[in-house]
Amino acid sequence: MLRFLSGLLLCLFSVSLQASCLQENLSEQQNFAVCQQLANDGDVLAINAVASMYEKGEGVHIDAMQAFRYFERSANLGNVSGQYN
Repeated sequence: MLRFLSGLLLCLFSVSLQASCLQENLSEQQNFAVCQQLANDGDVLAINAVASMYEKGEGVHIDAMQAFRYFERSANLGNVSGQYN
């Protein structure tokens, strides 16, 4: 139970940090471009954000395969959020 709760807290913390590459003053397409650049530079939270954007079609066409690849990459780098998507 403790392991579950600690995983849940880490997941929630990761999700709140995920928005670090997202900016309210930018369009969805611009946010996608910023997050994708950070993801290409190895930013784990940006990798997870790009995956979510592909999954939801935010700033990019929905692409389940790309979403899976980015979530998998995020999870392999230790991002708890990526492990549960």
